[in-house]
Amino acid sequence: MVSNKAELEKSNQALMDFTYIASHDLQEPLRKMITFGGYLNSNYSQSLDEKGIDYLKRIQKSGLRMQAFIEDLLKLSRTSIKPINTNLNSLNAVIYNVLSELELSIKEKQGKVICDPLPKIQSDRLQMQQLFQNLLSNALKFQVKGKPPIINISSKKVESGSWQILIQDNGIGIDPVHAERIFQPFERLHGRSTYEGTGIGLAICQKIMARHHGTITLKSELGKGSCFILTFPESQPEENETDVLYEF
Repeated sequence: MVSNKAELEKSNQALMDFTYIASHDLQEPLRKMITFGGYLNSNYSQSLDEKGIDYLKRIQKSGLRMQAFIEDLLKLSRTSIKPINTNLNSLNAVIYNVLSELELSIKEKQGKVICDPLPKIQSDRLQMQQLFQNLLSNALKFQVKGKPPIINISSKKVESGSWQILIQDNGIGIDPVHAERIFQPFERLHGRSTYEGTGIGLAICQKIMARHHGTITLKSELGKGSCFILTFPESQPEENETDVLYEF
């Protein structure tokens, strides 16, 4: 037991060291590269030929992609080591806040999100916000071209006494053989030219659920949409919020 505790503390310290390096030593030169790239583009692009302008745009695009990658790595490491503050949280309220942030994207895609009454869960509110932000953003992103996204969020109490939250979409789906692989950091099933992203979002979701002593699983078929299932421990209140049902 003492050995396991020491190993955990050592692992957490390594993560903290990485977080410091990523947030300072890596970010600073990257910010300068992006800033000076923008300055060159704004003030000296007229001095470059077509090929030079193309190279400059590639540098800027790569810098921004690396910046997003580092930021997501920081989110993953902080999710792993930051103390969680659990309270009884309304998942309907959490999701409503997330949908408010995603409102523009939903309208642009002519999408619809239908949320049933959900339970209140003992959880860290900020991590719940991150969890549903990642899952709903993915559901909006991985859609069949020309097909408006429809996302249904529901809940059910299972025999073990645990609560399950289901996020069902009508998107592109994935082959079931990849259902576990997608939760690994940096895993991508599609090229960046097709769907942007760092491949870290679902790893963050899995880490959040693990820190809440729960699980996240996926049921999906290629071309038939996906259903993410969040299972929370059984030590939760019995009641759902009976007066909450909304479309966004």
